[in-house]
Amino acid sequence: TFEAERSSQNDIMRSIVRQLATSKHSPGKIHDAVFSAFEQRRLEAKLSGFDLRKLKLEECVNLILEITQPNPAVIVIDAIDEVSKDGQSILLNALKAITSKSANVMKVFVTTRTNSHILALVDIDLTIRVDRKNVKDDIQKLTKHLLTLAIDEKRLLRGNVSDPLRTELENSLVQSAGEM
Repeated sequence: TFEAERSSQNDIMRSIVRQLATSKHSPGKIHDAVFSAFEQRRLEAKLSGFDLRKLKLEECVNLILEITQPNPAVIVIDAIDEVSKDGQSILLNALKAITSKSANVMKVFVTTRTNSHILALVDIDLTIRVDRKNVKDDIQKLTKHLLTLAIDEKRLLRGNVSDPLRTELENSLVQSAGEM
């Protein structure tokens, strides 16, 4: 993928911890459990002379459970198919552990392109399938809008796009979008 941190289950879990550990209501404040974990790792690094160790996946799971204990939370992960195959299993199992062990309401939404490996890992009763048929009209509207914008702003062929070319571009873009 273009974003390396999106392809690592560990980086994704650390990102979730980071997002849950802060609050827009208290800018600059970090959840006490996360701050304590940081201080412990900082001390370990100082004593060992090594760099600060990143949180491990299990540590992230425990911190997420602690952070969300008093409050419900929603976790959204887009494009889980961008994670390595082994990482998908590890990440989904970690998310299952979080939802099953959580003392509060925990909702997890994950998106993926059609992927039999991922579908085999999740409870089929808890899935919502969105395919090309479901999103075709939306893709067509968005494509038409963005193409019109690019032409009007002269970002595409300096705005000199014939109607037949415009139609061909729209059709090609919609066709290649698939289920996106």
